Amino acid sequence: MLSDLHLGAGPLDDFDAVIEEHFCTFLSELSSSDQPTELVINGDFIDFVQAPPSEGHELEAETDRGIPLCFTEVQSNEKLSAVLNEHKKAFVALQEFVDSNPRNQLTILPGNHDPDLFWPSIQDRVRDACLGTPTAAARVRFHLGQVYRPTSAPSAWIEHGHQHDELNCFFVDGSPHWSVERPPILLDVTGTPRLLECAGTRFLIRYLNGLDHRFHFVDNVKPFRSFVQALAMSPYNWYAGPIRLIAEVWRFRRYVYATALDHPSDLLAAGESYGWLDREAADALRRRIGQLPPDAMDDFGAALIRAGINLRSSVTVFLAQDANAIVALNAIAEHPSEFDDSFGIGRAQYHPNSIQKRQPQLEDKPGTLGIGKRIVRSESETLIRAAREALQTPGVECVLMGHTHEWVTPSHEIAYANTGCWIRYLRLDEFTNFTWRDLEMPYWRYPFRLLFARIGLCPKAAMEMRVYAEGGGDQ
Repeated sequence: MLSDLHLGAGPLDDFDAVIEEHFCTFLSELSSSDQPTELVINGDFIDFVQAPPSEGHELEAETDRGIPLCFTEVQSNEKLSAVLNEHKKAFVALQEFVDSNPRNQLTILPGNHDPDLFWPSIQDRVRDACLGTPTAAARVRFHLGQVYRPTSAPSAWIEHGHQHDELNCFFVDGSPHWSVERPPILLDVTGTPRLLECAGTRFLIRYLNGLDHRFHFVDNVKPFRSFVQALAMSPYNWYAGPIRLIAEVWRFRRYVYATALDHPSDLLAAGESYGWLDREAADALRRRIGQLPPDAMDDFGAALIRAGINLRSSVTVFLAQDANAIVALNAIAEHPSEFDDSFGIGRAQYHPNSIQKRQPQLEDKPGTLGIGKRIVRSESETLIRAAREALQTPGVECVLMGHTHEWVTPSHEIAYANTGCWIRYLRLDEFTNFTWRDLEMPYWRYPFRLLFARIGLCPKAAMEMRVYAEGGGDQ
């Protein structure tokens, strides 16, 4: 079992060529075995949320009761076409695995990034892409339910885990919509069937996907709580990062405080204005600009003019008024290419005191999602609690999940494993100091650790975690 491959397409695709090659080699090794194997992909196999098209009002709608919805079946198919075209090698390797042994099986569970697998046409196309011969169709299955307990190892409890995460779960009026009987599909106001849109997906479509285009690392740093601290605090020190990041952080904090604090279950709800955030950002911009040498100050003024600002005074005089500073921040955010490293990112560092260095242990709250200064959500801790409850179910000996991208190995305390993800990410809590240059380094230099879980046959499932590959740089 493995999870969270996030096959995508375009600039937001995290399943790069190196990872894909490891995946194909992994499948080749499974194919060479004489023993029949069931491969379980436990959610977020395909990243429909970030596959193109990834932004735009046409991707969202509502029911007549105001319940948020996202993709139509047509839009999901458009996204799938891009993914299938991008990752032909991975699907050929899956075909070879299915065909290599007449008793091999592929079981796919949907996750919060691929509820699109509930569309019948998506199931048909993904199944076809995983088949070398049509006669093997019955051995490529989609388990459209929250929990999967394999018939060959019924004491194993497998689920993606997102239904325990209030930002990424699929419920309507307190009832889960994550089954064949109650799929995450409702009619919009025009009568068109669309997927339910969890708050996390709304956040991606309306904010993070756009930010990811400009800062590729925003969804590849863990724990996300620590990254948010870095994003929120560093650029407000003049030495900490690029000027354009001040504008992004200001928008991010304003967005979050104006929504998540008032409506923690819905990041996109309307909220009040937080003027103090504007003042903080204006002060941060003035401090940063005040450190520029005269020639860089002139270049910054010229960039403001190119961005459409009618600058009739010096930069310092213009920015002295908060309203003008906010105009400048908007211009920087909307024209980031005009405000690049030429304004002195230098060897800017993130201030080390704003992160506590910690070891990635089970009870040390890895995978914590932090938003702003007052909201902290620990996804991993939530899943561990859910695993403890599942282990109370008669006949359950072990629990396996994904979702958080943070691997967890079984211990003597709890028979729970999380296989992490098959993409690259940077563990921020392993650094005492880091620079924004480190974060903005090419994605292929980010480290990866690819794990899978092996489950023995009944009567008791013997679970073990294995590292298949790890590396970084140009490995």
